[in-house]
Amino acid sequence: MQIADLVKDTFNQQNLLRSSPDSFIPDLEALLKLFKGNVLHRPGEIPLMTNEGPGALKECISFLRTAKPLPIMTWSDEMSKAAQGHADDIGPKSIVGHSGSDGSTMSSRLEKYGDWEDCLGENIDFGGKTGREVICNLMVDDGNATRGHRKNIFNGNYRVCGVGAQKHGAYKICVVLDYAGGYCKKGQQPKDDGFGNIPQGGGFGGFPQGGYGGGLPQGGYGGPQGGPQGGYGGGLPQGGYGGPQGGYGGGLPQGGYGGPQGSYGGNPQSYQPQSSLLIL
Repeated sequence: MQIADLVKDTFNQQNLLRSSPDSFIPDLEALLKLFKGNVLHRPGEIPLMTNEGPGALKECISFLRTAKPLPIMTWSDEMSKAAQGHADDIGPKSIVGHSGSDGSTMSSRLEKYGDWEDCLGENIDFGGKTGREVICNLMVDDGNATRGHRKNIFNGNYRVCGVGAQKHGAYKICVVLDYAGGYCKKGQQPKDDGFGNIPQGGGFGGFPQGGYGGGLPQGGYGGPQGGPQGGYGGGLPQGGYGGPQGGYGGGLPQGGYGGPQGSYGGNPQSYQPQSSLLIL
């Protein structure tokens, strides 16, 4: 899949997950059949050692069975510039984490292109080859006890999203997803669309007014329904690697970095104006 197509697919698959959580259950049930112990054997791929094995998928399936639909997120060109810039920075340098090689942070990258409202968050997946795989990786969050990546995806306060992707020296591909409660280009004011003064418009896939799969007005249906915290393979301080919780595809003691075949969820970050940077 080409980089631009992966970006679009990831954004659309995330909105599909938010609007129809149980639609991903068959994917996870199919993966369960590919486990031997804690090792995932995808056809034609190198076997992948996981931290939790089938248990992480079973826990996620239980979550999806009761998860309530959320309004989909609106695409942001400016936030995507920030996400793409981070992917372009860390990919060729084989960096794993939320800090840029120049010391940039999630908030500083987003504030370069616009002004955000209410809250910020960031997920990073390393190794996912399709949008569906990236979102499944972040949703399951093997090895991350907090399930912070899943929390970001199912956070009803996040209404705007930007996505970037780039080839990665260690994991072949990395995908960066940035979230905000609202976001607008510097010097502009966000339009009121009925969901917290966020910009209108759907982004990729022709979703009218941000609706998903049937033209639901103004961003779909449902309400803010948080779930267990989660993501796929993070849990390391500041998004680094080699510490407790480890990454997906490691097989090293205490988790670890694990090699190019692994899918590594990064470590989700969230920021709210009344608090300091939170590592979830």
